[in-house]
Amino acid sequence: MQTHKKTIKIAKTVLRIAEGKSRLARHILDRAFPITEEYAQMLVRRLQFGYEGRKPRNQKNVRGEKRPTDMDLASFLVRLLGKSTIVQIPSYATSLPRHTYANQHHISGKRFGALQSLSSHRELLSFGVCIYDMSVTTRSTLEEDTLGALRSFHIMGYSGQWHNGWKGISWNYRQAETGFRDRYELKDDNIHTGYQYFVHPNRRHSIFGAPHLLLKLLWQRLDDEVTFYRSELRRLDNYVTSDTDQKNELLSVGEATSIIVPTFTMHIDGPSYTGVYQSVEQSSQGCTYAQQRIAYLSKIRTFVQFFVRANEASFYHYGFAQGYVAGWIRGIEWVQEETGDAYKKQSHFPISPLFVLHAEQNCVSKRVAL
Repeated sequence: MQTHKKTIKIAKTVLRIAEGKSRLARHILDRAFPITEEYAQMLVRRLQFGYEGRKPRNQKNVRGEKRPTDMDLASFLVRLLGKSTIVQIPSYATSLPRHTYANQHHISGKRFGALQSLSSHRELLSFGVCIYDMSVTTRSTLEEDTLGALRSFHIMGYSGQWHNGWKGISWNYRQAETGFRDRYELKDDNIHTGYQYFVHPNRRHSIFGAPHLLLKLLWQRLDDEVTFYRSELRRLDNYVTSDTDQKNELLSVGEATSIIVPTFTMHIDGPSYTGVYQSVEQSSQGCTYAQQRIAYLSKIRTFVQFFVRANEASFYHYGFAQGYVAGWIRGIEWVQEETGDAYKKQSHFPISPLFVLHAEQNCVSKRVAL
């Protein structure tokens, strides 16, 4: 009986990564190769994650009625990073139990300040912004007030939907942004509440592409390296000094309730690391170095994670249940795995025998504000 071998077609750029022939992938998997902010930024630029080149639907139909545009908010927000952009959140109700501190005070209901980063959760489907909030004052032990504190604000809640307490975000548009919005008549209310998506459904394609796969490998490498330096700190426990600065006294925590929310995670299995991380010297200087490396690598990981999770969230919302596969791959399908749990779904996508993409959906309980 004659059998027909299934035809497999994979983009050459993806196949080079899967077969270990990609120079960038070899760099990432080499523990002796130093990961820097500049290197991470170079890989992120390959994603082409931004509003440029997009052709969104106008925010008014032919009858002049307002409607959500299919332009996604994330494509605008990522272009604000690294530009000292001052953003304002005119109204916000937290999704988390409210914490009240003894030495901090809100002097304004409007939250505003320099954008520090875009936030994401490594398992949940939530996203937000982190700003240096100038509506907060902090009083020192000398009873001197300083303005500003680092604060995170949800845009997408734990459920993966728009956070109900978020009422928009605004900033002073740059010339290119203004031109783009004029061209597609996106000027609605200046606070971006008219957008249908946080991350566009088309980004579901991205998880199969070479730029995303490289960035996912980088995220896993950063996680691996942070874990190494944390193990070094445990080895140098005798040299770890406690923080003697005065802690901000927590006065109260608001009422909370538990909700069940979905989780979605992906990882690449198969590629092996080469090289080794260098152990730090057994001294207080070595301890300080390990702490500094953890802080530096964690900052890069936060930056990389946003883009990785944005692509994965798009796939979760618009492709996971359907077993979606990008058009540049043929002959490979998602393989469903038996979990024995009605709430847990697992599947894997074998790009090659030594390069397998795994996906897992589950649910957890989270405490949120009443």
